[in-house]
Amino acid sequence: MLEVSKKNEIAERLKKARNEAGISQQGLANALKVTKATISRYESGDRVPSFNVLEQLKYAGINYAYILTGIEPILIPIVTMPHEPPTSIFVEFKVDKKFKKDTSTVIKKLAKTFNDNKNNDDNFQNLLDQLANFLDSFNK
Repeated sequence: MLEVSKKNEIAERLKKARNEAGISQQGLANALKVTKATISRYESGDRVPSFNVLEQLKYAGINYAYILTGIEPILIPIVTMPHEPPTSIFVEFKVDKKFKKDTSTVIKKLAKTFNDNKNNDDNFQNLLDQLANFLDSFNK
């Protein structure tokens, strides 16, 4: 069993990482397929996430090694879930509603095109280019 101080360190690092990723407790709960109350218990130190749960943090872009050790980086590139379309990893980020809606629409179109039997490479590349241009517009 973990010492109380170690539990608190894990709890604090999980909360810090979640906040740094810009994800609400509900958003992280959705990504990990647990309840918001479970996330709250993890962040308060009442419970310690299992290794399986910690490993799932990669789907939210959080480095589980940081949670366990405190060694950065805190965030990592989001890993897509195997055998699921990209929309499954679109968690609740703290951005405006238009950004969420526009990004969600583009991701759904990409997923549909990718899964469509009539998919042709030009159409798919066009959607990827649109997504890149859309995301680049936020950096200007």
